Amino acid sequence: MLLHLVLATWKPDVRAEDVAELAASVRRFADDIPEVLLVRAGADLEIQEHNADFGMAAVFADPSALGAFAAHPAHLAVSRRLATMVASVTRLQFSLADDDPIIGRPDPVKA
Repeated sequence: MLLHLVLATWKPDVRAEDVAELAASVRRFADDIPEVLLVRAGADLEIQEHNADFGMAAVFADPSALGAFAAHPAHLAVSRRLATMVASVTRLQFSLADDDPIIGRPDPVKA
């Protein structure tokens, strides 16, 4: 299993409505893209200073599933939209144990 993280910092002209629309599109990845086992996305809560403005976390079975996700039309559409909004973006992937407790937790947005 692997966790894919994306952290974005917005350009100054990005509107809250744009962020909400993007977050909703990202959350649909779990329904639209079979390789996505779990996805979460949202705006920074501004609890600490110097954070990114937005983050996404998605779980995949393996690197090939991440590759299939990256090539999926739904992901490509969101990536194109994201590219118009970001001043900077950082991506990171790391391994998760197959029995990691994050797997199988309900989505609090859908619950």
